[in-house]
Amino acid sequence: MGNESRNILKHQCGSNVIILVAALITAACGSGTKASSDDTNGMSWQRISTGGQHTCAIQGDGKLFCWGHNSCGQLGDGTTEDKNTPTHVGSEDDWKSISVGEEHTCGVNGRGELYCWGNNDHQQIGDGTFRDANSPVRIGTNGDWQNVSAGARHTCAVNMSGELYCWGDGEAGQVGDGANEMNRSAPTRVGTESDWQKVSAGIAHTCAVKVSGELYCWGSNLYGQLGDETTESKNTPVHIGVKSDWQSVSTGEKHTCGLKRSGELYCWGNNQKGQLGDETTESKSTPVHIGVKSEWMSVSAGLSHTCAVTMSGEPYCWGQNWDGQLGDGTREDKNTPTRIDFVGEWKSISAGWKHSCGERRDGWLLCWGENQSGQLGKGAFPDKNIPTHIGAASDWQGVSAGDGHTCGVKKSGELYCWGNAAHGPFTEITLPQDIPKSFDVKSDWQSISAGMYHTCGVKNSGELYCWGDNRFGQLGDGTEENKGAPVRIGMDSDWQSVSARTWHTCGVKKTGKLYCWGWNEYGRLGDGSEFTRNTPTRIGTAIDWDVVSAGEAYSCALKTNGELYCWGHNFHGQLGDGTTEDRNTPTRIGMDSDWESVSAGERYSCALKSSGELYCWGNDESGLPDIEDTGSTTPVRVGTARDWKSISAGMYHTCGVKGIGELYCWGENYFGQLGDGTREYKDVPIRIGAESVWQSVSAGTYHTCGIQGTAELYCWGRNEYGQLGDGSMWEETPQQVEVN
Repeated sequence: MGNESRNILKHQCGSNVIILVAALITAACGSGTKASSDDTNGMSWQRISTGGQHTCAIQGDGKLFCWGHNSCGQLGDGTTEDKNTPTHVGSEDDWKSISVGEEHTCGVNGRGELYCWGNNDHQQIGDGTFRDANSPVRIGTNGDWQNVSAGARHTCAVNMSGELYCWGDGEAGQVGDGANEMNRSAPTRVGTESDWQKVSAGIAHTCAVKVSGELYCWGSNLYGQLGDETTESKNTPVHIGVKSDWQSVSTGEKHTCGLKRSGELYCWGNNQKGQLGDETTESKSTPVHIGVKSEWMSVSAGLSHTCAVTMSGEPYCWGQNWDGQLGDGTREDKNTPTRIDFVGEWKSISAGWKHSCGERRDGWLLCWGENQSGQLGKGAFPDKNIPTHIGAASDWQGVSAGDGHTCGVKKSGELYCWGNAAHGPFTEITLPQDIPKSFDVKSDWQSISAGMYHTCGVKNSGELYCWGDNRFGQLGDGTEENKGAPVRIGMDSDWQSVSARTWHTCGVKKTGKLYCWGWNEYGRLGDGSEFTRNTPTRIGTAIDWDVVSAGEAYSCALKTNGELYCWGHNFHGQLGDGTTEDRNTPTRIGMDSDWESVSAGERYSCALKSSGELYCWGNDESGLPDIEDTGSTTPVRVGTARDWKSISAGMYHTCGVKGIGELYCWGENYFGQLGDGTREYKDVPIRIGAESVWQSVSAGTYHTCGIQGTAELYCWGRNEYGQLGDGSMWEETPQQVEVN
């Protein structure tokens, strides 16, 4: 995919703005003006290829630069660290072509030598091993390679003699050698012909054009992406059509596009997101003429979108646009070619997984779409490893961090949510929101609780509302239907608090009665059964419940007399009753009656006593301080401090406020969710910043949010869906990247 090939990324690794990357220096790239630094020597960009979450480009002097995701060494800079600005690759400065795959990269230099690097789990590098490579590895000893295409987990290349070779994953027949059950560890010749000209490796299929203009495709064909009028996979090249007038071809994930010598554009295969551009969303098993123009110069098929440039230099994209990968200033899917409204004449565009990059004829390089791993080269990562101030408002009352979304309530009672909209706070909106968005006209919210894919809140009137994912009845409205807006739960107006977690919800009424609903595996609802409930179900007969916290597959609650109870899944000892046996009714934890608050996490729990002492128990993988590697099935005191004020247990990390407002976090920190400026795991509480003004904190799945005493909101950690709310995921207008 890309110019030659494109791919999909298997790891979870946006921006809606066209990012100018025209100037590269040691630590940053710039745009808006042509490069003028000594490091770039005024060179323009001449080749570009986009991958799953990384990008590579060649400058006019032959230097190669890569940036973005680098967990497998796919940037080729000798490290496995992500880079958010173009990074010079290797000592070779005569690169002629480059192709970015899923997590590997291949290129050909001016001497015809072939190099590959990055992920090698399916031997897609072609060096005969399974070892990843974080710098370019020469493939074979020949110096007669013409072009190469890196797919998802396989690679194909054509040499100067016109011979075609493929290697790597061959499960779907995509290597074209007649078999589809084994990897190919080194370049394996496809057929005996010596008249191949260009090849494009996709996710699990491959297409190539011969010198004669004949088009051949092979590999996976579930959606008709081979174009041979069938949906049957092929493990050897199949001639597509009867004409011999093809100029080039580009394979996406499950669709393909090609240009005829006349300039006509054709696409075929999967069309669920409109990526074929034929004004429909119906898949096609034969090439379909796109538009009325016959003046297309280049085309690139990405994951679920396509981009092309006309001979006059006009840029167009179409298909999926969730992350702004079409570059048209929106995040709405398009099923016809949509012009990118940006000045200048374009040369080509490379469509990646969720981002795109293009070259202008004046040498500028532009990128747009998702930027999760820095693949736009704009010099920033969406994730934040220190608390980041959200907006300018100083009137926040409470905040709740869920999985991919966050919700907060202002002192005025206004409710705001941001992040993933697929199952989260406002599913009637089909796109993520990367800034706090008010979606309820009334300003009467008291508190909010963001679960994994659903949200619940209590209004000042005592009414309870829930919305989002409802597959297990966790909304409590008597159905299993998702809701895209707040739905009132029952007719009671005496709810005091609510806690939403993964697939269940619990709440306490002002009368002291406890209710739970949703999925009941492991007895997490506490009603003595394992039956799923789609309406609030009363737990026991007690009327002295004070607060409840829903964990991943269990729950904990406090009574007004300070007694602590837990129930549900207990494999890791997260209930704290000294066993690892599940409980389907509230079980008292110890005999103490001085518990002040409790927070149920993924596989562990933490609670505070009225004395200010902190206790945690459960699975030690979550970073439980002062607990052996085996964890603990009973509460264990954390440190000696007696001034803890609040505690919040996330998935694998915990944060709490103590003293006069000091913030501490510990546990997993891969996405910077601890906020200490690193991504290193911490097994003891680490103070975050020097401020002593924190009022509250909420630990989500991989991100954290907190409110300072000035009522200012801060968030940090993972930002894949814009759940931090700092607006860094998408920009809707062209934005200059300054040169340092």
